[in-house]
Amino acid sequence: PRASLGYLLGAAALALQRAGLCQPHRDMIAAVPRLRSYVQSVLAEVPANRNPAKKIAVALREGVAVIYSPRNIRSVALRWQNQINENAKAVAFSGEIPEMNHNQLVGWLEGGKGCSCRPVFLLPADSHPTVQKMTEVTLQMFNERGLDPVMATLPGNGLMDNVLQGIVLGDMVSYYMAVLKGVDPAPVTVIKEFKERICH
Repeated sequence: PRASLGYLLGAAALALQRAGLCQPHRDMIAAVPRLRSYVQSVLAEVPANRNPAKKIAVALREGVAVIYSPRNIRSVALRWQNQINENAKAVAFSGEIPEMNHNQLVGWLEGGKGCSCRPVFLLPADSHPTVQKMTEVTLQMFNERGLDPVMATLPGNGLMDNVLQGIVLGDMVSYYMAVLKGVDPAPVTVIKEFKERICH
């Protein structure tokens, strides 16, 4: 399932188009050149000082990643969580802005010091100004308390760009985390074991 996203996305777009609900293929086709360019920036041959995925992977190689994003790309944060879980064999969680500012903020700022968790903020460059301001203030408060948040800015132009670039970035982060940990990202043996055990 991790490797089938392209097929699933294409099939879903075609189904929506044929049902007359929307025309997602136009946005997808328009996003392809920018996505190709973005992919080039996170490839293995690009050194860490110019590779955003490698930089983030280094920052997240220890501890628990907690990925936050605006509501409109919440699915991307969830994808990051799942890819880190399965590819890097590491614990990760995700949430959304502004929801985290109503409750989780208290836990982080009053009880997060010394926690092995690392907050990650995934923010499209074209986010609504209110969301940008909320994220900026949250980052300031986290930094003031020594929580060392990671900021991942998506340079996309519109929702389709941000979703696709966010997925690529998260997938590559999880892969580089696996490399840093010396683990094979492909197998998920514990899931196989779980399925076998519930069948007996």
